[in-house]
Amino acid sequence: MIETDRGCFPHEVDNLDADTLLAHAQDASIQQRLAERRLLNYAARWCVLHPTKAETGHATWSDLGEADVLDRDEPIGGDGTPLVAAFTAEPLAAALGISTRAGIQLMADALNREHRLPKTHKGVQSLDIAPWRGRRLARATASLSLEAARYVDEQLVSRLDSCGPVTIDRAVAEAKAKFDT
Repeated sequence: MIETDRGCFPHEVDNLDADTLLAHAQDASIQQRLAERRLLNYAARWCVLHPTKAETGHATWSDLGEADVLDRDEPIGGDGTPLVAAFTAEPLAAALGISTRAGIQLMADALNREHRLPKTHKGVQSLDIAPWRGRRLARATASLSLEAARYVDEQLVSRLDSCGPVTIDRAVAEAKAKFDT
């Protein structure tokens, strides 16, 4: 089997010894984290470039125009995030070849991670935390108050790169009970 990466030379993986294969696998994992981090940073910058103005309104989940979200007129980012102009997800999503829903979610995750989860943001930027785990936490804490989200960030940052969804869900439930009741 020949593996070909864009911009890399193809190489025969069937002939690799165990140590070389592990080194290539580790490098691929690092490259994946770098690419995911870059994408989150691009989405965050896209949000900065498209602030809400009086004439634009702000991006909401109801921008998707789907029946199950028509009554959800809240901003895409949680408490403490800047508002983003309406309908800015479409060009980003199109450029990435993803759905508008995925584009809005990417923007929301980037906003929530950067503005509500500063320790997680720092961990993702340093690659100590996998970007997908930072996105998972951003999504799980999106409906929490800023204070509750920061509490979860503090509680989980040291183990976020190895904990599972149950641990995250427990921390979110604890923060909700402690701060958002």
